[in-house]
Amino acid sequence: MTATLLSLTLKRAFVPENHRLPFYLFVDEFQNFASPAFETILCEARKFRLGLVIALQSIGSLSPELRNTALNNSAVKIL
Repeated sequence: MTATLLSLTLKRAFVPENHRLPFYLFVDEFQNFASPAFETILCEARKFRLGLVIALQSIGSLSPELRNTALNNSAVKIL
């Protein structure tokens, strides 16, 4: 599922920026979906107009790399 989402997100590169409609993804229990593909989504989402909301019980449940990526690529954090 994550690989498909990444593929669909990256395909938006072929859509002119002014024609990219925003879309939103809400992921509850994010630690269950965490993967290298999701790390790429976190890094690339904004430029493809993907609004991403991730929720999890503990940030410590993520790998250090994914935790840093999530924290560094999010504008709003609610702890």
